[in-house]
Amino acid sequence: MVLCSACVLPGARFDHIANRTGMERSTIDGSGFTHRVYVNGAAHSVDRSKQDLWVFIEGDGSPIEFDSLALTVHPARDPIARNPIGLRLAAATPASALYLSRPCYGDATTEPRCASSLWTSARYSTPVVDSMAAALSAYQRQHGWRSLILVGYSGGGVLAVLMADRVAAVRAVITISANLDIDAWARDSSCRPLADRSPATTGGCEPFVNSVNPADSIRQRHWTEIALIAGKDTVVPSHTTVNYFAHHPETSIWEYPEFDHGCCWVEQWPQIFHRLATTLATRD
Repeated sequence: MVLCSACVLPGARFDHIANRTGMERSTIDGSGFTHRVYVNGAAHSVDRSKQDLWVFIEGDGSPIEFDSLALTVHPARDPIARNPIGLRLAAATPASALYLSRPCYGDATTEPRCASSLWTSARYSTPVVDSMAAALSAYQRQHGWRSLILVGYSGGGVLAVLMADRVAAVRAVITISANLDIDAWARDSSCRPLADRSPATTGGCEPFVNSVNPADSIRQRHWTEIALIAGKDTVVPSHTTVNYFAHHPETSIWEYPEFDHGCCWVEQWPQIFHRLATTLATRD
């Protein structure tokens, strides 16, 4: 028998990472969807009424697949991340941490309401955001956390900003390499939201149908926002977020010149977390 570590299903890889770091898996219901959650050990040993809960939201994962025979792209059967950076950040956090999954990712793909649009063109839509916000609000009330700090990696940063408007307990949002102006990012990225299109004939992107663009909002924020950006990020280039930051000048921008989209957030997370925690402590 030949064993292949690369052949492990992505969902099982999530459980392996969580188990190895002592995180516990459970599920919570949102508004119409079930969400997988992982909670670290630190969350069980504190006075929650006086503490923040750090909540991690994963990136877009693998929403589309390439058919090498037909030379087309189509929606993935399961968009779950192959390299779950959001989960790895949660596992490396030396404070109370919760990882909250997106609707229809992993085990939840087979739920009746799970159409492929929810991980392609409508991945940032109101039903997605509402369900995640409802699940998180219910968890926060049930377990008595004082406040929440949302940490969203890549597309998870889009969802974190949109969720914060719906969850009163949020006091800070941290985005990491996030495509905060989804329309500008789609125009720049060529076919990010598309399905059933030929890469050879796609000259640009259709808009994210029914998705909500954080860059369009001019509402005043009740939370502190810090955007971590990578100087060498070619997935979310800095020029695609200019409009977002123009609309939200109160956002603090921390640039890491030598980082790219994937590296080196996990490797440097202990130092980054310490800086974040120290900064947020002065804004209590």
